[in-house]
Amino acid sequence: MKTGIMIHKVDNVITVTDVVYSGEVVIYNGNQSFTVLEDTPIYHKIACCPIKKGEEVIKYGEIVGIATENISAGAWVHVHNLKSVSLFKESEK
Repeated sequence: MKTGIMIHKVDNVITVTDVVYSGEVVIYNGNQSFTVLEDTPIYHKIACCPIKKGEEVIKYGEIVGIATENISAGAWVHVHNLKSVSLFKESEK
């Protein structure tokens, strides 16, 4: 069994603390778990609940991107299924 970290209670992804492989179980928050659907590099994000296409991906309690496809719980969340969004207006740069 591998471990993951949920940084904020509203997050819909966790960060894995080791390389994880498809079929392994990841536990987080002490008693919650899911089965990994695909090999995922260390310190990357995995969905801890289903995320629908167009929904916000939340990590650190903040929006880190928008899902570009439906993402199942246990799936790796990265550039292949996530579009980063800028939360700053052009005038604020």
